[in-house]
Amino acid sequence: MSLVALLTLSFTSCKEDSGTKPGNDDKAVVTLYTYEVESPYNPDNDVAVRFVGNNQVEEIYFLVETRAEFDDNMAELGESGYIDYVLANGTKGEIIEEAKAALGDKTVEKVFTNLIGENVIAAVSKSPSGNKLNTTTFVGLEWVDVTDGFYQFGSGSVLGQVSGLTGTTAMLQHCTTTGKTDSYRLVDVFGSGFNMKFNILPDTEEDTEYGKVWYSRVALQPTSWSYGNYGTVYVRDIAYWQGNDAFATNGSYGCIMYEDGYALFPLNYLVSLGYIAYTTVNNCDIFIPSAYLESKENVALERSLK
Repeated sequence: MSLVALLTLSFTSCKEDSGTKPGNDDKAVVTLYTYEVESPYNPDNDVAVRFVGNNQVEEIYFLVETRAEFDDNMAELGESGYIDYVLANGTKGEIIEEAKAALGDKTVEKVFTNLIGENVIAAVSKSPSGNKLNTTTFVGLEWVDVTDGFYQFGSGSVLGQVSGLTGTTAMLQHCTTTGKTDSYRLVDVFGSGFNMKFNILPDTEEDTEYGKVWYSRVALQPTSWSYGNYGTVYVRDIAYWQGNDAFATNGSYGCIMYEDGYALFPLNYLVSLGYIAYTTVNNCDIFIPSAYLESKENVALERSLK
């Protein structure tokens, strides 16, 4: 199956040069477009790439390397030598014939999975008139476990209704990738393969009797569950819903996380047609670290910054 049905509409392309459009071009060029993947793929570490060659391209070869490997090979081989390296060590792309009319004379689609750190995706367009290199990059996130625990659906949350559960066990993880260290996720909290990602706001740090605490943001993201016949249930924080950042640091509506992992998530629940419900700190979803569950203490503890 073509990846066209799997890819989202938003994409970024690498630098465009002359000769990228089908027609009477005088040189072979392949242009790379990267797309965010959807379930069952993992957008943190998987990426879909569309390679579109112009009318001069006969074949497309591709290769993925870490940034360090790519830089070392380019320094040693030079661009022309690296082109030969990709032809010798890369994969020959399978041309999608049905994509020719809509996308270009030569189109290849591929999902690259389990990428960690910065990776360079290289493509070589092979042609009698000369071979050409083009590249794009993808940064795969690296996560470490913080604590396991229980994600408890709040009394105002619709997730208990649509899932038939009171909550679910989950692992809180922290992203250690450079430039992404404000990111956290709760693994499989919205069903298998559906993590909840959120970002703490470092400049909101406060000291409390329970330790340091930060406000956090939850961007729009899907769950694995449906709301009746209305389709997938999505969640986002109240500030995104209202289009007003002030709600993100409001004591009743802002999401917060303590340094021990305890977290409260006032959220807006919606489907593609619009709003279903929302919660505040009084009736929201809560992540309770296993330390509290095991000790049987403070399981119902509500921490807020109201």
